[in-house]
Amino acid sequence: MLENLETGKYGKYRAPVLVLLIAVCIIASLLLIAYQGTPGPGAGDGAPILFVPAIVAGLWYGRKSVLIALPLGAVMVLLSFLNGLPITPFTILDGILLLAAAFIAGVLSERKDRLNAGLADAVKQLSWQNESLRQTRAEFQRVNSELQRIIGFFPDAMMIVDAEGRVKAWNKAIEDMTGVPAADMIGKGDYEYAVPFYGTRRPILISLLGASDDELRRQYAEVTRKDGVIEATTSIPSLNGKPVVLQVRASALYDTDGRMMGAVESIRDVTEQKAIEAKLQQQYADLARREAQLRESEAKFRVLAETTPSIILIVQKGRVVYANPAAEKALGYGRGELEAISPSEILDMIAPEHRAFMRQKPVEEMERDRGTVRSEIRVRARSGEDRWIDATAGLLQYEDEVALLVTGFDVTARKQADEELKVLSKAVEESPSSVMIIDMHGTITYVNPRFTEISGYAAEEVIGKRNTMLAMDSRMPDNVREMLGIVASGRVWHGEFLYRKKSGEPYWVQASVAPIRGEKGKITSYVDVEEDITERKQADEQLRASLHEKEVLLKEIHPRVKNNLQIVSSMLNLQSMEVGDRRIADLFRESQARIRSMALIHEKLYQSSDLSRIDFGEYVQNLAAYLLRSYNGRGNTVKLNVDVGDIQLGIDKAVPCGLIINELVSNALKHAFPEGAFPEGHHGTIDIAMRREGKEYTLFVGDDGVGMPRQAEAENTGSIGLQLVDTLIEQIEGSISRGEERGTQFTIKFTDRK
Repeated sequence: MLENLETGKYGKYRAPVLVLLIAVCIIASLLLIAYQGTPGPGAGDGAPILFVPAIVAGLWYGRKSVLIALPLGAVMVLLSFLNGLPITPFTILDGILLLAAAFIAGVLSERKDRLNAGLADAVKQLSWQNESLRQTRAEFQRVNSELQRIIGFFPDAMMIVDAEGRVKAWNKAIEDMTGVPAADMIGKGDYEYAVPFYGTRRPILISLLGASDDELRRQYAEVTRKDGVIEATTSIPSLNGKPVVLQVRASALYDTDGRMMGAVESIRDVTEQKAIEAKLQQQYADLARREAQLRESEAKFRVLAETTPSIILIVQKGRVVYANPAAEKALGYGRGELEAISPSEILDMIAPEHRAFMRQKPVEEMERDRGTVRSEIRVRARSGEDRWIDATAGLLQYEDEVALLVTGFDVTARKQADEELKVLSKAVEESPSSVMIIDMHGTITYVNPRFTEISGYAAEEVIGKRNTMLAMDSRMPDNVREMLGIVASGRVWHGEFLYRKKSGEPYWVQASVAPIRGEKGKITSYVDVEEDITERKQADEQLRASLHEKEVLLKEIHPRVKNNLQIVSSMLNLQSMEVGDRRIADLFRESQARIRSMALIHEKLYQSSDLSRIDFGEYVQNLAAYLLRSYNGRGNTVKLNVDVGDIQLGIDKAVPCGLIINELVSNALKHAFPEGAFPEGHHGTIDIAMRREGKEYTLFVGDDGVGMPRQAEAENTGSIGLQLVDTLIEQIEGSISRGEERGTQFTIKFTDRK
């Protein structure tokens, strides 16, 4: 009942009930006094009844009950007085005890209320936490279901493991890749996920997130780590019965408190992509090789066509589009004159009975049969003289159109040799070529008028004499021995001789020497038919002069290239001034240094007497000094030691080596000598050296700085600078090694096969 009045729905009746209780207790005390009759000792025995309302007030009102207990104590003293008892300390003590009883009851009541309130709050908080936990579990199940659904639709194979390495997700793509359903893999641990790929339990990328770079490289050929994500490429000998190349990416998963809760790995089959890349690389290499072969063939053809005694003509749509010097000389035309002749004039030069050779029908036959047409044709030279040409015609592509290639020899002398002896003799006598007949002992037995005309000797002055009399120094030329060997074997020799005229003037002849057999078939002598090619030799000299002019032109090109590179460098410098980001400005400066290293090559080339090679030692000195200046005047704290020596490099090696030195020295200046690295008065050192042993070169770049920090090393591993160094080393087919004894050292070795 008291509890209901205290906290229940009857709490509003506490005050009336308490007043009623006090009244009842006072009346009971008065009745007790009246019942005892005479005042005296023991008459106050009814006063303790007042403790009851005091305690009840303490239970209902807490420590505030003291305010009620005070009047009750006064009533207690009054009752003692009415009972006729004197007011003694014991009477006062009873009042104090009454107050204490009410206070103690109030304190206990308040503590009970607080305990009840705390218990209610705890129950309420627990209920809220249970509800929150229920909602969290429901949300987790929803998110997990959604995540599983999303992962299931991922095009790449994907798996997720928890912190203990148990599989939590195994999507459809990885089911298709491995042939293992998710139901057989979910919940499995102990590297079970590696079995479909490698046939055994072993760590794979998802379980190597905490491994070192060296350990990763032992497991995977191609591996990179960036921003917590590891990417690698690996070859699997057999996956579902076939070899594959896989590209894998793995990353750790963390909860909201930053604790690792698992990891995820995606797997992509790049076998076809890698095969396509390899095929494209092979096609590119084949194309480059074919282009090089084509250029080489074109150059060889050009040299051969310009120097051969054979006639070479290219005819397209009835017009001569190319004629070599031999053809122009044979037909009596100057350089480029044949190309200016119209198709009808070309046809008129050919004898009527041989014009079919140049008409459409033979061309159609060649297109059909994929062959050539050969014929001896008579043509009229510019002088009006008929010339017999042993001509062979075939088709070729010339400037993307079909053309007729005609090659041949002037066989007029041979045609005349087929006539009767008298006609032959007359032909030899009137031959525009110089003709000599010489026995196997080197004695001249016959010369024609053309010989006497060219040499200035009369026939009787040379017949019976040895042919060495025509040599410039009265000795047999070296190629005569070669000629005699070929003629003795029964073959025809073609070559050139340098002779001396009777006047002492030198002249060149193009000679065709053929054996002459006696009655028994034994070679008894040989005939030497010669063409005066002095003019052609003079043309060769003009060609050499033209080559000299080209060298002068190259000397002009190199400074222009250097100036253009300098303009690009200046533009980068201007652009870098407008960039507020220091990192971007540093990138501009690095690009300037690379451009400067290439420009310096061209500067040295045009200053050099040899346009194909430069003094690499002087070049390195200038490049190193430039880099030292460009990095904020580090000359006060860094000293450069350059020991290259007398080494000459071609541009194909000098440019890559210059760029390599640029990158390594720039890297040292940026990282090896931070502020405060050396005490006052001391400085760091960068060494650059190069040695040559035969065709083997060794380039050394090192410093005695603080070494490359791990953070800088990780950053630089993927930087364009060190990637460029690797690319350049591949370009020169070299190798690189690194040391870290007192700083950082790089040693590059390569071979110059030229």
